[in-house]
Amino acid sequence: MINGEKGRNVAHVIMRTVFVLDKVADSILRKKTKLTLSQLKIMMSLSDNAHYCQREVAGFLGVTEAAVSRQMDVMRKKGLLSKKKATCGHISILGKKEFMNLFYY
Repeated sequence: MINGEKGRNVAHVIMRTVFVLDKVADSILRKKTKLTLSQLKIMMSLSDNAHYCQREVAGFLGVTEAAVSRQMDVMRKKGLLSKKKATCGHISILGKKEFMNLFYY
């Protein structure tokens, strides 16, 4: 185990690296698919768990329900999601075929 100053430095380097990688991935995704990294994560969670409601997606991804709601609104406007009623509220479903087609350009 790394403790003290050395441990804080290692943690800092890891956090900065993850931050930079997220930004690079987001930039590439926007250019290739018109999606953000956050939207991709939501879509991937829904492609395997179409029964998830926004609260469950938020819990799965470790973000707030409001963040998921905002991103889903954007994706609905882009025509990437459809809205259906579920027991836990509104659910958004994306067909797996349509989702995978985003990556064939």
